[in-house]
Amino acid sequence: QRSQWPQALALLAETWQSQRYPQSLFNAAISACGRGSQWAQSLALLASMRLNGPEPDVISHNAAMSACVRSREWQFALRLLE
Repeated sequence: QRSQWPQALALLAETWQSQRYPQSLFNAAISACGRGSQWAQSLALLASMRLNGPEPDVISHNAAMSACVRSREWQFALRLLE
């Protein structure tokens, strides 16, 4: 399912423009990016949630950490634990 991350980001952008920000959509996009080895994009989405909402939850953080771990970006995964 690595090829689904572009569709997840497109759906997120469409939703963003309509001023709706469901947390579950962000979490799904973060997870899809992780499965597609797009760890940096996962972290960018998490940062966007922190700045603009919705507030990230444990699922958001776990998805971003998993994205980093899958890409062997251990230092970024560990930073999320701080």
